[in-house]
Amino acid sequence: MDHLDDDNLASQKPMHLVLFDDAILHLAQIARIIRMAHGNVLIVGFGGSGRQSLIRLAAHIANCKLQTVEVIKSYGQTEFREDLKKSLRVAGEKKQQYRKIK
Repeated sequence: MDHLDDDNLASQKPMHLVLFDDAILHLAQIARIIRMAHGNVLIVGFGGSGRQSLIRLAAHIANCKLQTVEVIKSYGQTEFREDLKKSLRVAGEKKQQYRKIK
């Protein structure tokens, strides 16, 4: 898959994925949704099921910057709001689309 190869070349953490039919369908849905204006998606699944990998690849396909949030025990609503403000400020200054993983 060309997008996966492109992302692996540009990334410091290459992904070694096996893209079975269901994963490709989910990838296409995620990429379509995040391309839309005000597109939001909530991905639910077990740890190690490939959620973050699919989101990272979908963001690459949709030409979006991806920003991750490190959630720790003390992470609450205040920290979330500050992270969101920072992301919106950066996106506005650089006129780029950003997507957030939590």
